[in-house]
Amino acid sequence: MEDVKFPTKKDIGLRFKQFREALGKTQTQLASEIGVYQSTITNIEVGKTFPSIKYLYYFQQKYRLNTNWILSNKGEIFISLGEELANAVSL
Repeated sequence: MEDVKFPTKKDIGLRFKQFREALGKTQTQLASEIGVYQSTITNIEVGKTFPSIKYLYYFQQKYRLNTNWILSNKGEIFISLGEELANAVSL
């Protein structure tokens, strides 16, 4: 495992902020949508905490957030419909 680079909270937080900005939402709007305080979004974005799996799943389902991108910075922010269909067929 020594050659595997694990993402830091700051890495994920920066990508989470890019995702939010790509949606055109404020921290307050995104927080309201998922039922958390605005400070929770701030803490994720500045790298104090990781976003929960529950919220990543929600954003993946609603906005096609590419969770692989959030975790590894590989691919695009959003999953294309073609990628989604290819993944469904490979299951």
